[in-house]
Amino acid sequence: QCADPKIRHSGTGTQKVEEILGKLFPKARIARMDADSMTRKEAYRETLGAFKEGRIDILVGTQMIAKGLHFPNVTLVGIVNADLVRSMNRDPIVFAMANPVPEIMPEESLAAGASIVATGRFDYPNQCNNVLAFPGLMRGALDTAATEVSEAVCLAAAQTIAADIPDQMLAADNILPTPLSDSLYASVAESVATTIVELGLARRIPARGEVFESTQRCRRAVSWRLKQLMEDHFPG
Repeated sequence: QCADPKIRHSGTGTQKVEEILGKLFPKARIARMDADSMTRKEAYRETLGAFKEGRIDILVGTQMIAKGLHFPNVTLVGIVNADLVRSMNRDPIVFAMANPVPEIMPEESLAAGASIVATGRFDYPNQCNNVLAFPGLMRGALDTAATEVSEAVCLAAAQTIAADIPDQMLAADNILPTPLSDSLYASVAESVATTIVELGLARRIPARGEVFESTQRCRRAVSWRLKQLMEDHFPG
C-alpha cells in the first residue's frame, strides 16, 4: 500500500523536480518527460515537438531525453560540476549513475581530483550497473519464494558483488566485477538465498549450494545458446 510505513522514499524524482522548478521559475513553461507522463501514444512526440518549437522552456526528464536528440540553442547540463568535486575531501569517490549521460563525466571528475569514479556506462571503467545484481538477486529470491527483499538482503548481494573481484585485481579503475564473470550471478543468488533464509523471509528452504548450482546451470545454458546463435548467424 502507498501509505505502508515500510516503504522508504528515496531520491527526488522528476515530478518533484518539476514542482520545485515551478516554484523557482513561476513564469517558465515547464514540462516533464518520464515513464509516468508519457503513457499516451503521441505524448512523447508532442512534448518533444513543443520543446523544439520553443513552447516549453524547461523540460524535466530521464535519460530518454538525451538519447540521440539534438535541439538548437539547448545545452544539456550535468547537475554536478568540477568545482563541486574539488570542494570535497581529499581523494573523493564519485559514483555518477545517470545513464547514458552521467551527472558529471568521468574525465571531468578525475581532472577535478576524484580518486575513484564509477558510472552506469559500459564504455568507461567501473561500470556500476544493476545488471551486476538483478539476475542473482532475483534468482535467490525466487528460489526461496521470499516474502520480502529487504535492505539487508540487498546489502548481502552488494557485498557478494564486491567480493567477486580478487583483492590482487583491485585498482582505481577496476573496483567491480564484470557481467561476464563466471561466478558472479551464482554467488549473488546463493548469498541472497542464504540471507533470506536466515532472516526468516523464505517460504522454501533450499539445500546449501543448491541455488548456486541451479544458477550456474542456467547461466551455462544461456551461454551455450548465445554461442550457437552467434555461430548460426555469423559463421566463421
